[in-house]
Amino acid sequence: SGAEDDYGVGARGLMQIMPAGILDYFHISGKKFLAMSSKNREAILARAYDVKTNLKMGISLLASYLKIFKGDEKATLTAYHMGLGGYRKYLAGKGTIGKNTKKYIPDVLGNRDNYVGYEKVSGTNLSVAANP
Repeated sequence: SGAEDDYGVGARGLMQIMPAGILDYFHISGKKFLAMSSKNREAILARAYDVKTNLKMGISLLASYLKIFKGDEKATLTAYHMGLGGYRKYLAGKGTIGKNTKKYIPDVLGNRDNYVGYEKVSGTNLSVAANP
């Protein structure tokens, strides 16, 4: 799987950012995505496939969601997958969590647990790459 792979409906790039997440990124960073011209919006959506841009957006979103949800990993991943607005609607009793999102959360947490387990067995510290 490459950095330009799309898994699911509309997920973009390495961090698999959903379109709602891209809107959240601009809202959280104080930029007015919807007020931009359609040409600029299209350029930004295309840049979501650029690895550096995609990583910056994805990490920023995850950090923001972790802060908003006070470290709750499941809430963070739900918001990341379905968008903050969609998750807030669900929390308010005005929406549902789709089956893809329900599957996504344990998949991500399970993969994280596998890496942690690998670190313990192998003595390898995979977090070094993220924190040089």
